[in-house]
Amino acid sequence: MNIKTTRAYAGFGFGHADPFTSMPMRACRLHPRRDPNGHKPGGGGNNDGGDDGGDGGDGGKPFTPITTQADFDKAIGARLTRERANYADYDTFKASHDELQKIKDGEKSEVQKERDRADAAEKRANEADHRDLQRSVAEAKGIPLKHAARLKGSTKEELEADADDYLEDYTPPAGGDKRPIPGKPRENLRGGGAPDDEPEETDPAKLAAQIPRN
Repeated sequence: MNIKTTRAYAGFGFGHADPFTSMPMRACRLHPRRDPNGHKPGGGGNNDGGDDGGDGGDGGKPFTPITTQADFDKAIGARLTRERANYADYDTFKASHDELQKIKDGEKSEVQKERDRADAAEKRANEADHRDLQRSVAEAKGIPLKHAARLKGSTKEELEADADDYLEDYTPPAGGDKRPIPGKPRENLRGGGAPDDEPEETDPAKLAAQIPRN
């Protein structure tokens, strides 16, 4: 851009038409790094001073940097002393807690033992009642009492139904031979013999003695 062009532009403010192109010129935005008064942020203009300087560390005391190992150890020791003071009664509280926990555990164990004993007694009573019910049903159905424990069921009706099934398995059909109930001793009957005949020997030792030897 030459001097004439520069002067031409200088004679026209922003927002006016370009003297060369007759196109409106766009107004320029404020500098993003300046405030509405044209001052740079944090400096210049009539700003009343900058940020105040620090007042030092805690309590207004100036910060003293640690430059030696001795100063470092001293600072750490002071910090540990303060922390230990916060937990000075920890051991006492822990001992009290442990003692209380032992008492609670002991009470819980005794309660559990009583509960176990009560459950065992109830179980034995229920088993005894069930055995009595089995024997009662077996006796009513004509089943030998030694087979009463074979009856299955938790109620009288269930035991009676199982007893009927049990007897049905050993009841012969009409006109057939009766099958004995398991466990019932079989009678030693012989046909065609005289009433005065001696019974057949069944002792193995005596039978062996009757065998002739050469």
